[in-house]
Amino acid sequence: MVEIRPDGYLSPMAQPSGRREPPFSLTADFLRKYDVPGPRYTSYPPAPHFRTGWAPSEILSLVERSNSTGDRNLSFYVHIPFCPKQCLFCGCTTEIGKPGSAVVAYFAALSEEMDQILPLLDENRPVSQIHFGGGTPNAAPVKHLAEVVQRLLRGRKLSDRAEIAIECDPNLVTFKKLAELREAGFNRISFGLQDFDKTVLDSVNRGFPRIEPVDLIGEAHRLGFTGVNLDLIYGLPHQTPVSFAQTVQRTISAKPDRVATFSYAHVPWAKDHQKTLESKGLPDAEAKIAMTVAAFEGFSDAGYHPIGMDHYALPDDELALAQESGQLHRNFQGYCSKRTTGQVVSFGASAISQLHEGYIQNVKESSRYVELVEGGSLPVERAYILTRDERFTRDVINSIMCQGRLDLREIGGAEGMTESEVKDRLAPGLEGLDSFLADGLCTFDGNLLSVTASGHLAVRNLAFLFDPLLGASEGRYSRTV
Repeated sequence: MVEIRPDGYLSPMAQPSGRREPPFSLTADFLRKYDVPGPRYTSYPPAPHFRTGWAPSEILSLVERSNSTGDRNLSFYVHIPFCPKQCLFCGCTTEIGKPGSAVVAYFAALSEEMDQILPLLDENRPVSQIHFGGGTPNAAPVKHLAEVVQRLLRGRKLSDRAEIAIECDPNLVTFKKLAELREAGFNRISFGLQDFDKTVLDSVNRGFPRIEPVDLIGEAHRLGFTGVNLDLIYGLPHQTPVSFAQTVQRTISAKPDRVATFSYAHVPWAKDHQKTLESKGLPDAEAKIAMTVAAFEGFSDAGYHPIGMDHYALPDDELALAQESGQLHRNFQGYCSKRTTGQVVSFGASAISQLHEGYIQNVKESSRYVELVEGGSLPVERAYILTRDERFTRDVINSIMCQGRLDLREIGGAEGMTESEVKDRLAPGLEGLDSFLADGLCTFDGNLLSVTASGHLAVRNLAFLFDPLLGASEGRYSRTV
């Protein structure tokens, strides 16, 4: 347990036994040891390792092999890149203020890309999830979104309790639009609020919704949406540990089923518009860790289950149930359930397919994407085919990031590895555990590595130990705090 001091920072809180948890200072030692750049592990290997130069036959073969390797169920991801304005914190692939004709051309290209890829997928594979991300998917006309859903499901069947989900900018949501989305088949929705503080939102060019979040969430529930999510970002200008703790309490009052609390990833070398925020003043790492703990304490006290490193869910939500049953998963859409996710086949500019044997990423610019698809070409920019060792490492990192544990007696089973082989491969990482053990971030009995409540704050750092590619030259990463 920790407490926020009057100045907004943290100090360890004494336990009834007199011992303090965690046994180090979050404002000094923790940051010095664990605030380092590194991947978020939404994939393994991370996207900077993907490479160009693949023949179309290799890409199509990778898609076809997904029918006979890995999970049978399919998850479709559709990227809608368009946004009405540029939010200064954004690290996603977006395009601002495109005319209606460009949007129409983009949706036509989506249909054509689906004509290229869908025939390769066994029609008997159940569809467990369709997810629209962006960009701002709800900025597009609902009729276009509905047509995409219908095209994806033509000749296919949804699995039991399948998700059809959409990410929304709450500034563009009305009760009428919510009802239209529900009628189009969407049954899960995520509102990208980011903060309740209007000063913070103004500083990042993000308005406060016309409809109060509590009313949006209540109406979504009334319409039958489940897994209703609210996104928050910490580390933005004008945020303090105290103000963010207030945002946490207002979020709790709004009663979403899930909450995602993302640490702002400052990557101005990749997203030039983020440089503007430097002049507005960004909270330092000590303040950000205080916000992390404020979220952890606030949501936990309110009955939400901590999920992985940055999500929270009510006990009866799919994510909480997945964590309890060992079915929690992680991909480019964040934390999710293995029941709904399976192998991800993606469409649209910048979209990344996540298959058992590898990854496929489309070109990022929508105009280039449309040009390639209209010309009959695959709109692929980069891809990656995993080796057996890399699939094993992916399982290791996912187990740490999703389940908060790593059982050496179980982890290699999917790749046919013996327990002796597993221990040999993990030995370099296990040798680096001493600091984490001393700081109370994990326990290890020789077979089972378990992340503690304090280790929740450094789960990415634990995963780093088992990543043989970390330190390679590909890519630059945001910091862990």
